[in-house]
Amino acid sequence: MWTVEWVAADGQKNIDNDSSEGRQIRELWGEMKAKRLNAEKGKKRKRENEKATAAQVPNDQESEQQSSTDTPGKDLQPISKESAVNAESSAPRDIAVGGAPTQQDTVSTFAAPADDQSNATTDPNKMPGPAEQEDESTDAPTPEHFYLLRPFTASKSIVLTPIDASKTLTECLKEQTVLEFPTIYVLPDEPQSLPAGFQLAEHYEKAQKAEEAEVDALVQRTNQSTGGALTAAREEEKPLDANSILDMLKRDVGV
Repeated sequence: MWTVEWVAADGQKNIDNDSSEGRQIRELWGEMKAKRLNAEKGKKRKRENEKATAAQVPNDQESEQQSSTDTPGKDLQPISKESAVNAESSAPRDIAVGGAPTQQDTVSTFAAPADDQSNATTDPNKMPGPAEQEDESTDAPTPEHFYLLRPFTASKSIVLTPIDASKTLTECLKEQTVLEFPTIYVLPDEPQSLPAGFQLAEHYEKAQKAEEAEVDALVQRTNQSTGGALTAAREEEKPLDANSILDMLKRDVGV
């Protein structure tokens, strides 16, 4: 069993202490995603429960104030004779049989259907059309590419080694160097199109070899111009073994 650190594309890091060496990388990542999803659901339920509990706590002051103002029959007032006459005059009049409707009757009869029709055509709460549903159903899954972090590098960028998701953890870690435990990045980008801040291990190795060759060439030119003084100084800086120390002591005491 391995401890594996997973780094997602959004920068979120998760550590799994129960990663079997014989499981495929994609299987281990699927288990990690399931654990992340369960943890997020647990946090969401906890927040909802806290909000529900806070909403159920009654406000005593508001309850007392509302109970004191809610007196039965307080807002009831007797209907005056004038109000009754106005209500009767505002009611629609019946059309006599065989008689022609007046202009007021015509307006009151046909105005309501016109309003209903306009409301039906401008209803903002209509269901989404087929185009909107089709856009939601055509979302493609985000591609996932796996990379092993290479530690102890002199590059400012994060050096990554591509690994095959179908291989086991043991196969991916063969002949690789890890710091305490492996760190695996899961990115949507392919190795040929890594974003800024990331660098492939093969490109890093080529750059390191080029720098070493440049330093060696510089040392050779310096030795040629100084008569080998730089090489002699480097040899003097080498650590001494037991025999070298003994020879030095013999020379000092004159033996």
